[in-house]
Amino acid sequence: MKKFWNWVKNEEGRTLYFDGYIAADSWYDDDITPQKFKAELNASVGNISVWLNSPGGDVFAGNQIYNMLKEYKGKVTVKIDALAASAASVIAMAGDEIVMSPVSMLMIHNPATMIFGEAADFQSGIKMLGEAEIVERIFNDYVSGKGTFVIAKELNAEGMLTVAGGRWHPSTVLNILKNEKYKGDVKLQKTYSKDHLTKKKCINHGEVDSYYIEENHSPIVTKKIWEEAQQVMLQRAEAKGNATDTKGKHQNRYPLTGMLFCSKCGAPLTRRTWNSKYDCKKIVWQCSTYIKEGKKACLGTAIDDATLSRLTIKQKTVVEEVLKGGQKYYRYTSKSK
Repeated sequence: MKKFWNWVKNEEGRTLYFDGYIAADSWYDDDITPQKFKAELNASVGNISVWLNSPGGDVFAGNQIYNMLKEYKGKVTVKIDALAASAASVIAMAGDEIVMSPVSMLMIHNPATMIFGEAADFQSGIKMLGEAEIVERIFNDYVSGKGTFVIAKELNAEGMLTVAGGRWHPSTVLNILKNEKYKGDVKLQKTYSKDHLTKKKCINHGEVDSYYIEENHSPIVTKKIWEEAQQVMLQRAEAKGNATDTKGKHQNRYPLTGMLFCSKCGAPLTRRTWNSKYDCKKIVWQCSTYIKEGKKACLGTAIDDATLSRLTIKQKTVVEEVLKGGQKYYRYTSKSK
């Protein structure tokens, strides 16, 4: 497959050209892949210019290129030559500065699909289109390096609501990433009624037969990006020492889980990794209220895991940050007091 981008280097820096369809054939061929584009993008440093002249193309390619350009450390100036339509308009939004010719055109449209069937099929299609844009974004953000907490936080900050009309939480994002329906498959009988009188639903762990149907309906994301998300999920779980899906794993995963509490709001401290993608990463314990709801709910308490490793904590402890002489110290009090 022919590359749909081209780099030119001159005295002013690097220029990236998109001329024609975005991934007209495939974005996941052996020779043309997201990794190849990212490697070329990060092969050098400095500001770049992006010239766009495209009617659009593969939405997943456009989404990933957008994310890669947004993560690029230098300034990105997008120049729309003649047309930036559909998927190309997504790429255009990655620019720190966007420049358009007086005769050029930017065309943005909502997700579209074709539906055939009865009234229920059309109602399902309408619902799918309503969530398609957010679902695509979640998958692309996740495989590009963002975590479920960051994704949920950004969606809430932009005023985006879930399908049920509620706020986003990391668990909500994770459920979408795990759901096979977004790649066009369906698993029937995930739950069952243990008692036909109460009709109470129970999760099916093999008590009754379940059925998996591939290509049952139109997908929102490709099978490739869905599988990539599952792989990223597994890698992150292994990095956290949580590769197996066992009940109670969050409660006993670390010796200090459930033992440390914020002095400001009383909420438990949660173990987190800061700057996980960089050499300067470190493990901290941070107020769970601050993590979930931000500093408006609690100014938060954070303490390095390395500091705690030097202590012997055998009972529930309140951790208080104390500033003295411009230095931060910690005061530890038994929660029972």
